[in-house]
Amino acid sequence: ESGPLARWAAARGVPFLSCRVVLDTAEAEVPFSSDRPLWVSAVRHPAATLDLARRSAHAGRKLGRAVTGIVGILEEAAA
Repeated sequence: ESGPLARWAAARGVPFLSCRVVLDTAEAEVPFSSDRPLWVSAVRHPAATLDLARRSAHAGRKLGRAVTGIVGILEEAAA
């Protein structure tokens, strides 16, 4: 979670921004369970694992673009 990172940054005067991403819709089936190891779920549900990996990669690209935009806005504001 971002709480410990935010406290670390605040204690050192480092600007901090947390972004959260939801990778699935409420209707999407996510076959992973906390009652078994992740690798067991991945082996039992390879298609869902691949789909989750694709969504994660897509979200990562979108987040990268968002961060680039936010940095640009902050740099303009600081200039």
